Amino acid sequence: MRSLKIIIPAILIFLLIVGGIYTIYQSQITPKIDLGVITTPSPATNNFPQSTASAKPKINGASNVANQPSTGPEDEPEIQNIGILISNIKPNQQITSPFTLSGIANTTSQIVVITVHDHAGNTLGKAQASACISLTGCAFEASVVFQKPQTKTGYLEIYSPSTLNNEPLYLQTTPVTF
Repeated sequence: MRSLKIIIPAILIFLLIVGGIYTIYQSQITPKIDLGVITTPSPATNNFPQSTASAKPKINGASNVANQPSTGPEDEPEIQNIGILISNIKPNQQITSPFTLSGIANTTSQIVVITVHDHAGNTLGKAQASACISLTGCAFEASVVFQKPQTKTGYLEIYSPSTLNNEPLYLQTTPVTF
C-alpha cells in the first residue's frame, strides 16, 4: 500500500510534466493570432486589378444596337451592328406597284423581308432581298409587287427573320400611301 502512495503521485507529477512540455511545444510551433486588430491591405497595394466607372450607354434615336464593344486587341476592327437601314422610302411616301426598296443591312439571317399591308392589315405583297453579315453591312435592293389596295393608306413591314425561330428581328414599320 505504501508503494501505491508513492506510485500515484509520481504518475501525476509525470503527467503534469509531460502536459507542460506539450503546452510549451505547441506555443512554439503555432503562431499567435491577435484578434484585437485585423488589418487589410489597401486597394492600391493588393496587386489585384482595380475597377473603374463604366461608360453610360449612348442612346441615339429609336434603336440602341449601334456598336458592339471590342473584346480583342485595340487594332481589331469594330463591328457595326446596324440591323436594317432603309434609304429610299420615307414615311407617308406614295408607292405604286412595283416599287424598289433599297438600303443597307447587317443581319444574322442575311435576309431582308418586305411586306406591304393595307390600312386594315391585309397583306398585299411580299418580297425578300439578300443581305449579309459583315463588319459594316452591305447594300440590298428588292422589287416589290403588290395587289391593288382597297384603302388609300397602308404600311410596309421590313425585317430580318430570326435564324432560331423565324421571328422578325430589326422590325421597322413605315406608313405609306397608295
